[in-house]
Amino acid sequence: MFKRIKEVFLILFCVLALASPGFAVEATDTVTIAFFSAFSLTKEQDISVNITPQEGKSSYTDSDFFSSSPGKLLANGDAGASVAITCPDSVTLTHTNGSDTAILNLACRADTSSYVADKSSGTACDDANLQTDSTTGKLYISIFPDSVDVTSATAYGIYSGTITVTIDYVQ
Repeated sequence: MFKRIKEVFLILFCVLALASPGFAVEATDTVTIAFFSAFSLTKEQDISVNITPQEGKSSYTDSDFFSSSPGKLLANGDAGASVAITCPDSVTLTHTNGSDTAILNLACRADTSSYVADKSSGTACDDANLQTDSTTGKLYISIFPDSVDVTSATAYGIYSGTITVTIDYVQ
């Protein structure tokens, strides 16, 4: 009987030894939460392009445009915040006849003080270091028409479409 009790105690001791706190570890981590104000994005001006077609030509650059104007968007958010802008490089436009299309290639630029005058001024919208103005929280976004490719060189008329621009805070 004594031998049997000795075996039970030995087994119990081994089980307790394996569950001892000597094998436990723990770590801590810091949690940070940042609350940002909501962004507003206001369209100030639509993109427009006027082209005088040339016989048999289906591609036009900005030097071929009779006239054009950039799209203008005003972003308002937290002052000095790092931001990311998502703007498509091109947009597909549909002719009013519903069958012909045009691809309008775009150049997106941003600046904290005002809308830029041309597609080489300001900062590219996909720049990783883009920030809102450090005092006002504003960011002026200009979307320039760069070139146009049409599916039919003889489909004169109006082409239209929409683009979606997204701006978001970056941490």
